[in-house]
Amino acid sequence: MEEAKARARQIGELKQGDEKPVKENFLNGGGQVRDRVAAYVGVSGRTLEKAEAVVEAAEREPETYGSVLELMDTTGKVDRPHRLVCPMEPSTKAVP
Repeated sequence: MEEAKARARQIGELKQGDEKPVKENFLNGGGQVRDRVAAYVGVSGRTLEKAEAVVEAAEREPETYGSVLELMDTTGKVDRPHRLVCPMEPSTKAVP
C-alpha cells in the first residue's frame, strides 16, 4: 500500500508536457512511514521499533532472549522487554 502511494508521488512529480508538477504537501496526513504502519496495529512507531528489536534478538539468540519475547507476548508490554534486550548504554555526557 505504501509502495503504491510512493510510486504515485514519484510519477506525479515528473514534468508532463508544459505543465509544472504540483508537489505534495506532507503537513496534512504525512508523517513517517513507521508511524503510519504502526497505526494499523494500534501502537506508536517507536513501540513498533522496540517490539521488532525484541523479536529480532529472540530469533538471533533464542536461548538468551526467548523468555523475554514470551514476557512481551504475555503482558502486551514492550518497554521492559526492550530494556532487557537493549540495555541503555552509558552516558557520554559529563556530570557536573
